[in-house]
Amino acid sequence: IMASILRVNTLTDTSSNNSIATSVLHNGSAKAWWSSNDTTLKDSYNIASLTDAAASTYDFNFTNNMANDDYAFPCATINTTANDVLLTTGVATTKVTQKGITSNSGSAVDTQPSGAAHGDLA
Repeated sequence: IMASILRVNTLTDTSSNNSIATSVLHNGSAKAWWSSNDTTLKDSYNIASLTDAAASTYDFNFTNNMANDDYAFPCATINTTANDVLLTTGVATTKVTQKGITSNSGSAVDTQPSGAAHGDLA
């Protein structure tokens, strides 16, 4: 088996109308992202599974772990009411934990969490 390396600075489409630096692909792309309907993944990248950890608390478990727990983790929710909030309550190399609450009482509420992980893979 012969191994090879392709070294390029920029990738472009066949018409040369759209191009991107390879550094953007490595440094600027989400290493994981997810969209869920609470206990079910609707779509994802690099997410092995979703665990229902507690009342309205979900673990999004990575297929390929992050290098450390210092990565960025933007998240969002589809508000079922104006008072729903999504909190990231835990970050590890293996997963992100998110919890939905209602801001006026702090009670757990389903929020259809989504999010991403930006950083280096292990």
